[in-house]
Amino acid sequence: MRDDLMVIIARYREDVSWADELGFDHVVYDKSGDPVQNARPLPNIGREAHTYFSHIVAEYDRLAPMNVFLQGDPFDHLDDHGRAIVETLRNRLADIADHRVPFKGLAWFKLKSDALGRPHDLDKPENKGRWAGWGRDIPVGELFERLFGVPMPTQIICRAPTGNFCVTAERIRTRPAHSTNTASAWWRPIPKTSATPGTPSNGSGNTSSTAIPAGTANGTNSSGRTSCCP
Repeated sequence: MRDDLMVIIARYREDVSWADELGFDHVVYDKSGDPVQNARPLPNIGREAHTYFSHIVAEYDRLAPMNVFLQGDPFDHLDDHGRAIVETLRNRLADIADHRVPFKGLAWFKLKSDALGRPHDLDKPENKGRWAGWGRDIPVGELFERLFGVPMPTQIICRAPTGNFCVTAERIRTRPAHSTNTASAWWRPIPKTSATPGTPSNGSGNTSSTAIPAGTANGTNSSGRTSCCP
């Protein structure tokens, strides 16, 4: 088993037995309230973004050379021909690590986004009730400026939609530890009511509690659809 790659999995209630078959060192962060064996439990807030920040903050000085961040079931997003298999993912990760690619989204597609997260799915009638933030925009621009200290461009390319990506420790550490710690603290639990905007709080899209980045406009956040990585 190679020692230069770590897989970080954000689980809610998905079957993550595939992680053993993948054949790389891995850690599972579990927000289900009933963690699988050897998982690290986390509060059910902030979806996979909160999970990933939690890992980076905890392991900042011990990060693997290559870090693979995955949802509990990433396989519907990896291949435009249908659901991918573990072998396909294994081969892609090995190739990315072999070539020391600094950052690589694993979804087969990319997305464009403006400062309000548009286009997004939070205004589609068929999604009403699926997310607590339904009917509202996503303040991607505000979060971008808080993270990077500069105005967001008119439009950005989301290079890692679906929240599945690889990134080297060297790339992560271009940002100081305190900045990731600050970002991870933005999520806080809020009461779940129809009047309270928020976001699904886990990587699977199942909403059992809600959360918002503290201080963001309108109480919404950039987790309302897919992860954006500049």
